[in-house]
Amino acid sequence: MRRFLPTVATATLLIAAQMSAASAQQSAFQPTAKPVIGACMSCLKKFTPRDLMALLKAEGYGSVRTSAKTPGLVFFKSEGRLMGAGVNKAGTVTFIYAHGKKRLPWEAINLWNRKSNFSKAMITSKGANIMKAVLISGSGLPEKDVRNMARLFSSFLVPKFIKFYKKAMKLPL
Repeated sequence: MRRFLPTVATATLLIAAQMSAASAQQSAFQPTAKPVIGACMSCLKKFTPRDLMALLKAEGYGSVRTSAKTPGLVFFKSEGRLMGAGVNKAGTVTFIYAHGKKRLPWEAINLWNRKSNFSKAMITSKGANIMKAVLISGSGLPEKDVRNMARLFSSFLVPKFIKFYKKAMKLPL
């Protein structure tokens, strides 16, 4: 035991000496470049419903409008289907789509939520089947990300959800 203690003390002193030498070297280093995030902060934008309307119109979606009942929600059409996009106070953008007259069984909702990476399904208190995709914003979002999510949502997720609904309700595809 007595031979072990001096070895531990020596090892501890060596580690402490190396750490102080490393910290002295680090303090001498002065970074010359700005952090990468600083260069990107200018491309981030906190979206408003008006910004969302302008983006959806510019992308060629039809019938882009708001409603007096839901001022934060922008309605638009893609391939004849009515969809919605909303922005909350934090700037998070949510795309929503309602489908079907009959309520999906809970097992089907759970299956969709387990297998879907970019969206979640739910049933409202009134029994409507809702599928939504959310772009969470901390400091804002790049416009290209919102544009790409609108495309992904309208051209991939919504048709996939319709096909899923028909299969779950045993309707002809």
